[in-house]
Amino acid sequence: MKREWKPGDLAMVRVQITTNPDDGSEEHMLFRRRGKWEHPDFGIWEDRYVLAARPLVVIDPEDREQVERLFHLFADEREKDERHLRIGGWEDAMQAALRSLIAPPKCSAALNVAGEHFGCDSEAGHSGAHNNRTHEAIWQGPEATA
Repeated sequence: MKREWKPGDLAMVRVQITTNPDDGSEEHMLFRRRGKWEHPDFGIWEDRYVLAARPLVVIDPEDREQVERLFHLFADEREKDERHLRIGGWEDAMQAALRSLIAPPKCSAALNVAGEHFGCDSEAGHSGAHNNRTHEAIWQGPEATA
């Protein structure tokens, strides 16, 4: 699945050095702005020169809300997987928690009509109606369980 990058996203991005792919590539920490990848010292890259991009999580340790959100996501992941009981098993839970900060899990509710399945596009735990933008479907109901 291809990631949809938004303005302000930060990533480790591997870019072509020139328009000639044989010239090699470099990796930079870049941010997304105006539909392109930017760095204050190294310039701007259009998507056609991007070879790979990995999203980065930025957490302000002084922002209690961010730290609490990471902690709760980490604790939730640990509860899902008992491998954390063995030495070194916490890494998977922490990676899953960090990924959830980048792309929060989707709501698991679905609407089934005449054999068609419409998944909810909202984040898990949202309030209000469920919706599927592609099929312009909106419905009420409890969140489905996984």
